[in-house]
Amino acid sequence: LQFLHPPSRPSDDMGSNADRSVLEESDPEHDEESQNLLVAHVGDALIEPFWPEGLGLLRGFFGALDACSAIRQWAIGATCAATQEAHQQAFQQLKAVHLSTKARILHDDERRYALAPETRYRKF
Repeated sequence: LQFLHPPSRPSDDMGSNADRSVLEESDPEHDEESQNLLVAHVGDALIEPFWPEGLGLLRGFFGALDACSAIRQWAIGATCAATQEAHQQAFQQLKAVHLSTKARILHDDERRYALAPETRYRKF
């Protein structure tokens, strides 16, 4: 999970100062962090595929759910650092899921799995 910074604002010849002041006034709580772009890897881009244990679908879906959970957390006001920390915690759990560790890492009742990582991972 990464946060990218957008390019700097356009130069003065790209628009009038009046246009810029309207933008700045309309966003009184403007800060640098709110201008970041969240980027998350999922599926095979997140974890190198290794199919002999038959966990590829689980890892793919859980990676996507973990990314969506991080996006939600950030969208409701978490800081970039808190969002990254929570996503990293979920990733560490997901990365540790193997056939021999699945029962120790994941909750038993699959029907209760939801977007929040704590519904899937025991140690979250």
